[in-house]
Amino acid sequence: MASRGRGRRPARPGSRRPGSDLAARIAVAFPAVIFAIVIVSQGGIVFALGILALGFVCLHELFEMLDEVRPVKLAGFLGLTALVLAGCGQGADVPAPVATAGPAPDVAALGDSITEGTAVSPSERFDAFAAQRTGLRFRNCGIFGQRTDEIAERLDACAAGAKTLIVQGGINDIVQGRAVEDAAEDLRTMVQRGKAAGMKVLLVDVLPWNNGYPGAAEPIRALNVLIGEIGEQEDVPVLPFFDTLEDPGMPDLMKPEWTIDGDHPSAEGHRRLAALIDLG
Repeated sequence: MASRGRGRRPARPGSRRPGSDLAARIAVAFPAVIFAIVIVSQGGIVFALGILALGFVCLHELFEMLDEVRPVKLAGFLGLTALVLAGCGQGADVPAPVATAGPAPDVAALGDSITEGTAVSPSERFDAFAAQRTGLRFRNCGIFGQRTDEIAERLDACAAGAKTLIVQGGINDIVQGRAVEDAAEDLRTMVQRGKAAGMKVLLVDVLPWNNGYPGAAEPIRALNVLIGEIGEQEDVPVLPFFDTLEDPGMPDLMKPEWTIDGDHPSAEGHRRLAALIDLG
């Protein structure tokens, strides 16, 4: 009796040999990588449309895999998916440009997450409260996580058309282990650039950092001493953010009702900071 050993599954009509399939994948991979690099570098609508196109390709690969799972197809699908995810991550790291359309602001507030109003609504930021009190137009140029050297790169765009510049920053230099002397020099340079452009400049000192206590307390105080010296030497007001939100009973800490998360001011904290802004 003839043996009934398992035979190979017959190939589908028009199917390719593994070697040719792999070669085709490699041929497609190079332009795909170049395409991904281009859309990530361009950003904006080019990035969005490019991600959409890669998504369709990945979807096609998924349907092919469901029809017949082959290692090369699976590798192609995972590779394209990785490109899409990498592209999304890169696009998210690019700061949004400062909106300069419409009437020029009276005041440009330049800084990090304290100015941005992290964890509160736009209407609860110190610039919003100050605008309500003074009737002046404010442009908020705060970006979460930026050091003073990064903030300085945005000064010209932020301050375009403004009569007054508020300079705030420094805590992220401390968080990232940068020397407070370097942060102070960046702040001094921003003050000097604002004055040279004919603007009134207000300098802000660094708030207490509850979640960084006690390790961050000493460098914050050291940086604030340098900020005070800049104010005197450059003849600009220094807004005492630190003293305004420090807990009288707990030195180097913000009072609980004046901070929303131990890192940033609450709405009430922002209201207190806004009262410091004197543009008379």
